[in-house]
Amino acid sequence: MKDKRSVLSGLAYALIIGIVCGAVGIAYNYAIKYVSLLRGNFPILWAMVLMVLLGPVIISINKWFGVKDFKATEGVIQAIRDDSDLDLKITPAAAAGLILTSLAESSGAKEGGSFQIGAPVAQWVGRKLSLEAPEKRLLTMCAVAAGFASILGLPFFGAVLAVEVAYNRVQPKYLPYTAVSSAAAYGLAFLLKAPMLRYNIGFSLSGPFFHILILILIAAAAGALGRLFLYILDWTGKGENLVKNPYVRVLLFGILGAVLVLLLNTQKYLSGGNVISAALAGESQWYDFILRIFFLALLSKAGYKTGLLPQTIVIGGALGGLAAVLLNLDPAMCAAAGMVGIVGGVSFCPAATFFLSLNMFGFTWPGLLFSLLFAAAGTLCGGRHAYYSNKIVKP
Repeated sequence: MKDKRSVLSGLAYALIIGIVCGAVGIAYNYAIKYVSLLRGNFPILWAMVLMVLLGPVIISINKWFGVKDFKATEGVIQAIRDDSDLDLKITPAAAAGLILTSLAESSGAKEGGSFQIGAPVAQWVGRKLSLEAPEKRLLTMCAVAAGFASILGLPFFGAVLAVEVAYNRVQPKYLPYTAVSSAAAYGLAFLLKAPMLRYNIGFSLSGPFFHILILILIAAAAGALGRLFLYILDWTGKGENLVKNPYVRVLLFGILGAVLVLLLNTQKYLSGGNVISAALAGESQWYDFILRIFFLALLSKAGYKTGLLPQTIVIGGALGGLAAVLLNLDPAMCAAAGMVGIVGGVSFCPAATFFLSLNMFGFTWPGLLFSLLFAAAGTLCGGRHAYYSNKIVKP
């Protein structure tokens, strides 16, 4: 897209994708919200029964739509990298599976929707317009940007991540297109008052330099924890070889998860919301992040469509909250350091992580500086064994 006409047509396509995928994402966003509210009204025993019974239903939906071998978020990223096609049937299959997952175990599976809901729609538009592979790849990136803007309310993060996951670095020539899609989708979400991922953190540079250094170290520790978390996911994935039948596997893992929840007498390690609230209030327990990792690994490998990004943020926030309790520091700033650091560790996308922090916590000068430091520390300590890292295409 070198000449002016190509650029303008590309921006027009990006705007269309932003509006279309943004509308789809907002509908999905509200569906997740109301399903989560519905589930919150169930007694804990009935909620656990649903967690066991809905697992096989989710697997059956994928088989019914003929997308049982689709690798979810990884499949969308790979489609960006190697120009492979995404079947439009992935959109309803992913939406149904993710919504039922939220009803079954309340993981807040929004990140998966950001990738999987809009990308097949964008590729379908590209095929209808008879676009070439590079243009279809661009539309797919625009759909991912629109998904994060409309489903999680993260327009800057979505615009940058959509480019950074493809090349492991930001390619500026694609940013205008993903930014247009992201802005259009976010504008719709804002007008329709869709739920957004936001935290009120009062960043301040007035404290001792030693405290600032500790916050950076917390972000670094969270990045290292993110790396360990990915190894745990890889290790638990070997359980698929022990139980070949997906229906038996999801039932066994679902029953195990339900029994543990009943023994603990709390569902907070499924949804994660109360874990973050405790971290921000300085009331974290030492085992919060450990149990959250365990439940997320258990249920994701069972077959549920858990969202990695929001739940990774929960894990990092719990680690930061624990550090605040142990070191007697500001709990909100420590939790923020953990949230940003762990995302840098699991994504190996420092630029996107920086903008994620600005989206979640707001634009202030102290916040901008801390976002930069936390993203850098977490990414450096996370290493290249990243969730979004795989075969990288040449720009």
